[in-house]
Amino acid sequence: MPEPCRHSMGFEEYTSNPVFMTNLVCIIVFAIAFPGYFAIMADDEGSAGAGASSTPGDWIVSFNQTQETFEESVNMGDNSQHDSIFMGNFDTSVEIASVEATFICDDNDDGPGQGNARDSIMVDSDTSGVSGTQEEQSGESNCGGQGGGGVVFFWEIVSNYTGLDYIAEGKSMDDIRAEYDDGDESRGEWKATVNMDVASGVNPLFQDGDEDVDITWTITYFVVEFEPAPPPEA
Repeated sequence: MPEPCRHSMGFEEYTSNPVFMTNLVCIIVFAIAFPGYFAIMADDEGSAGAGASSTPGDWIVSFNQTQETFEESVNMGDNSQHDSIFMGNFDTSVEIASVEATFICDDNDDGPGQGNARDSIMVDSDTSGVSGTQEEQSGESNCGGQGGGGVVFFWEIVSNYTGLDYIAEGKSMDDIRAEYDDGDESRGEWKATVNMDVASGVNPLFQDGDEDVDITWTITYFVVEFEPAPPPEA
């Protein structure tokens, strides 16, 4: 039985087919226009976002606050020295509100005959390893009994930061963010040197030779957040 004749269309036959050519033109036009359409849409969305950020309006301003803490306890003898170093977060996507350092010592191991002799500490900051300019601080204090006595350092980085929500009227988000900008500074190595003076007292049978110093560094970070404020009641 003879096989049926099979006919395959050549390129010229395809190009002479009006249906084929119409479909081909549509495919080419779509391939060209499709990427351009989405590029234009992306530009429009970006422009709208930028415009909203700089357009004045009424906003509920809130703050997403976090804290980073470093703690250490050191035993220090008379005339000894300790360098406390805290490497803060280098992330510039958050703002730094403040940095605080506390140095607490307890003189609660005195024996009989110690009289009014009190151990004491002297602390000096060193902010040379921190970006920007931060004022150096120093302090000294007698070590307290039963949990008292110590030195506290505090650096206010963003002076108007309270952490409390409020409503801003007629301001853009960009302008509000600028009010809480830390300038990407105050990042790096925070350092303080502690010097210990142990008072031995007059009783040769009981000599106070050392004290414990508890050190805490705390950095407060925040991000400014916005919600549209509700319209005023009529």
